[in-house]
Formats: sequence, structure tokens, C-alpha cells
Amino acid sequence: MLIIHDMRNLQKVINKFDFCLTVWVLATLVLNSLMHYIAFDFASIYLHSLFQFIRVVHDYTLGLFPIPSLYIAIVVLISILYLYIKRSFYLFSGVSLYLYFFWKLILGLGVMVALFYWTWGFLYHIDNHRIAYQYEKVQLSEQYICDEVQSVQLKLDALRSQLQDDTLKLQQSYSFKKIEDSNRLAQEVILKSWAWPTIGKVRVRKLQPSGFLMRFSASGIYIPHTIEGHIDAGLYHVQHPFTAAHEMAHGYGFTDEGFCNFVGFVTCLATEDAYHQYSAWLAYYRYLMNDLYRQNKMAYYDMRRSLSIGVRKDIAAIYEHIDRYPDFFPKAREVVYDQYLKSHGVKEGIVSYSLMTEMVYLWKIQNPRNQLVIKHFD
Repeated sequence: MLIIHDMRNLQKVINKFDFCLTVWVLATLVLNSLMHYIAFDFASIYLHSLFQFIRVVHDYTLGLFPIPSLYIAIVVLISILYLYIKRSFYLFSGVSLYLYFFWKLILGLGVMVALFYWTWGFLYHIDNHRIAYQYEKVQLSEQYICDEVQSVQLKLDALRSQLQDDTLKLQQSYSFKKIEDSNRLAQEVILKSWAWPTIGKVRVRKLQPSGFLMRFSASGIYIPHTIEGHIDAGLYHVQHPFTAAHEMAHGYGFTDEGFCNFVGFVTCLATEDAYHQYSAWLAYYRYLMNDLYRQNKMAYYDMRRSLSIGVRKDIAAIYEHIDRYPDFFPKAREVVYDQYLKSHGVKEGIVSYSLMTEMVYLWKIQNPRNQLVIKHFD
């Protein structure tokens, strides 16, 4: 009799509002699952309509605040949890209390998933690669990689000499706000040239405490629920421009991690600022060296020895900052995130990050008259 009474209490709790939320969550999951079979391009319609509306509403309200929207969202979430817990203890006891908690937990998680898709996740159904070039799988030759590494080393040396005329670790001289504004201005120009919508004013925030993201093997993250990108405050400052430009690309609607690396790289080159360009070339150099290491370890070590002392110290500083915040669950995070990306149509999974070098290669050969290509690669 007690269990029957508890179930009747639970039925009262599952009111019309909960029912509507449940239907919305299930409809969202079905819509996402059927997206590939829908005759019209729903994802593109979403990109040019609802997503732009969400961007504008956020960017000119919460986006104007001096603190990340994430902090506000955490306060709101804790307040809601407190009210639900207080209400549950007032209304229920025994088995009905546990049933109520379980139901609200399931519904809450469902709402979070549905919000993910309606605020950003549907964009996974858009092929990012066709925006700037026609993507095809290419195998970069060892000779090409070595030539590219040598070229990039010269660019790094030239840019570094503009920033600091010694071989000491590069000193920080830019505010993050200036980095964010410069990135946005350059990225919007690039995206407009690709006929990609740039309504709004995407924000990228520096997330505290330092190392919070890095302990999960992440230097930055875009959180759709808060409509903002974030970089870890513990990153070495030279990484800030490139990482922020990567997260900003997510904010403008790109989902593929490798493509966002590519957009971040091109964005920093387009700023015409030595600090941004140094950050981009340094990131590109590290990906090239990873490619070279996989193909020829001897050539990798030869190239590394030829790197100038100043640039070498900056790379060492990057790893020094990373080592300050060791991963909590490195292997688990890698497996989970890899499966997440693959389940959302990114076939390469976590490997997609490293495809940046292939994307730069395709962009160069398919756009030989592009002003950035002519200026930085000819």
C-alpha cells in the first residue's frame, strides 16, 4: 500500500510542464537522429535563423557582462537545485522522495541534452570542409613536411625578433581583451568572404581557476549552453591568440575540431599582428612536427635541433605550463571525447585536431590567389 501511495504522489509531481518538457526532449532527439533523412536542409535553416537569433540575444545581453556567462549559469543551476531539494523534502518522504529525485535527474539531463542541440549541436550536420576548400584525404609526404617545417622556422624567427630582441622566454605584453577583439575583427572578415553568417559578437572568456580545463586535456572549450567560448587561464600566454580564435570559430557555428584549428590559424594570420601570427605559426609548427615524428623520427630530431633558442624556450614554456596541471583521467577523457565526436559525425574523432596540416595544404593549393596565401606562403 505504501508503494502504491508513493506512485500516486509521483504522478502528481509529473505535471503538465514536466510532460511538455519530456515531449520536447524526445522530439529533439528524434529530429537530430533523422536529420540525414530530411528532404530539406534543416541544419542550414537553423544556422541562418534560430542560431543567429540566439547569438544576438546573448551577445548583446550577457555577452556584455565582464564575467563569463558560465559563472552566472552555475549560480542559477545551484539555485534551481536548492529549490527542488527544498521542495522535495517538504512534499515527500520515503520511497516517493527517491522516485522524485530520480525523475527530476533524468528529466534535467534530458533538458540539458536538448538545449545542447537547440543552442549549437544541430550544426554538426553541416560539412565544415566545403566552406573554405574541397576536402579530400591527402597523405603529406615527408619531403613536404620537412620543407614546410624549415619555412615555418624562418617565419617564427622573424616574428619573434619583432616581438623581443633576445633569446629569453617571450614576455606577455597583450591584454586578453585586445586578443579577443583582434581575433573577432579578423575572423568576421574571413567568414564573410566564405559567405558564412557573422551576426552577433562572439565572446571568448579566460576561465578560472587556472588549470581547470587542462586537467581534462583541454586548452579551451565552447559551451553551447552559455553561448561562449573559453580558454584555460593556465595556458602559456603565447597560446592565447590561436586557442581563442579556435574557440571563437566554434561560436560562429563551426563544429569540426580540425577545421576550427584551421580557422584559428587563418584568423591569426589575418590580424596583421606579429604576436597573433607567432601564436598561429607556433601551433602549426607543433602539428607539423607531430606529423614528421610519425613518419621519420630521425628527421624529427634533426629538425628540432635546428630550432632557434628563443622559439625552443617558448615551446618549453608551453609544456612547463601543461605540466603544472596533470590530467585527472587522461585515457578516459580521450576515449569518451573520441566517441562523442564520432557519434556526431566527425569520423576521425579526436584525431581530427591534427588534420589541420592537411587542411592548410588543401587551402593553399586550391586558393593560390588568396591574399593570405600569397602573403604568407609564396
